[in-house]
Amino acid sequence: EQEIKKIFQKNKAEIQKEMETYGYDNILIIPENLPNTEQLHQKMTKEYKETWQSGNFKEGGGFAGAKHTENQKTRIILCHNDQNIYDNQKANVFEKATLNKNLMQLSGLTEQKIQQKIQNQENIPVNFETTINGKTIKVQAEGLSLNEYLIFQRQYQEKNQKHLDEAGYTWLLKTFSASRVVDSDWDPGSGQLYVSALDSDSSNDDLSCRLSRSFEN
Repeated sequence: EQEIKKIFQKNKAEIQKEMETYGYDNILIIPENLPNTEQLHQKMTKEYKETWQSGNFKEGGGFAGAKHTENQKTRIILCHNDQNIYDNQKANVFEKATLNKNLMQLSGLTEQKIQQKIQNQENIPVNFETTINGKTIKVQAEGLSLNEYLIFQRQYQEKNQKHLDEAGYTWLLKTFSASRVVDSDWDPGSGQLYVSALDSDSSNDDLSCRLSRSFEN
């Protein structure tokens, strides 16, 4: 609790600015030294059906092989509380602007630069321009990691008795599986979490990116 208070006090002005700029309306509190991804996945999906994993994700080692750019410090993460981004007219406008964008379009980086970041386990930024109400706006943010998404997914379910991304799925820019970037959603038909890994040029009209901003002491 004291560590979280310190983070808020240190970053109060920047937190307020980010919330006003991008409309963040939810906060995740991430403690230091989380369990490894396999163990965290088991805890965060307890009582769910077994998670479906794509062939690409399994080839990268599954949960055990997932590599993250996040650190192990206590941190708070600003994010959006929309259940779905795809097919949701009320979803945050900046998140809706990420629909149907591949990694190059989301980050402003070349494919070669993205592969270098994956190899070096460096964060892939969100950095693109969009037009809202006739005005060109530069969007600069972060994505989520698989670990953060697992926590967010469970938090949302416990609060709302429904799951994130029951329509559409989301890039998780802070987690890599071999040379690919992880994505996830919830399949209401089968009643289970889906985790996959996509190439950098992948895009779809129901594929988006959940924007975030993290702060630490």
